Amino acid sequence: MVRGGYFCTAGYTETGGMHAFLQKIAPDVEWQRCFPAVSKPAPKIGRPHAEPHERHAGATGRRLIDAMLAQLREHVHGAACNVDFVLLIDDADCRFADANDPSAEQVTWANELAQRVRDAAGKPDLEFYALLAWPEIEAWLLADWDNGFAMQYRQVAPSLRQHIAACVLPPHTWQEVEQFGGGLKAGSCAHKLSARIQQSFVDPTGCACRPPFLDRVTQRSDGARLAYSKRIDGAAMLKRIHPGRVAKDCPRFRSVYDQLRAAASSDRVTSDSIFVEQSAASVQGK
Repeated sequence: MVRGGYFCTAGYTETGGMHAFLQKIAPDVEWQRCFPAVSKPAPKIGRPHAEPHERHAGATGRRLIDAMLAQLREHVHGAACNVDFVLLIDDADCRFADANDPSAEQVTWANELAQRVRDAAGKPDLEFYALLAWPEIEAWLLADWDNGFAMQYRQVAPSLRQHIAACVLPPHTWQEVEQFGGGLKAGSCAHKLSARIQQSFVDPTGCACRPPFLDRVTQRSDGARLAYSKRIDGAAMLKRIHPGRVAKDCPRFRSVYDQLRAAASSDRVTSDSIFVEQSAASVQGK
């Protein structure tokens, strides 16, 4: 069985639901979480999903890459490297948005990082993949609407979808969700998809939707007002959504999704050129 070691951004949604999501992408891969360290679920104390340890909480971008390379050098080097490939999972967070060709810029970035990963692990043939959520993990949750937001917010699902389509995503369509973000600003997207969704449950400003979505917001069964929590709702949705459905609306996700499924069907992962060729072809073909 192929073994994949993954280093994941230490957000609440990803920490709580990513392992289950990866098992759906490639159930024949033996997935090994290398980062972050987590606290196990403890519903009795209000922790329904696994959460990142405090020392790792919020690790993303350069901090996540530095942690990955350090762990490879110190604990997964040479003969101690017991994985067939390494997978980095993070939000793209508009990091390539200002490039003349964002897709080509990502390919260059991934190829350079792949070499750093092999050097850190002391294994020149170690395969590397970078699974980035463009612009954030919420794009995947929206792409599989039925198993994501529609199921999480049954009471208001039709109104919520109408609101997101009319008031959150424009000028982009639902099928262009990976293009959301508005460019790079202060190291992140100028417009945060997650923040826009959270604001939908509390922002009283008007919108094209009539009646306004806020008028439809009700209470949960426990009496709390409906809201979007990455810690609770995001993790629950990530566990439920189907990667194949996400791949239909998210071409950048689909390119790596196809590679991981191919990796699971072979005793050894094939050439790293797959990332370059499939990523470029998939995105340019849109």
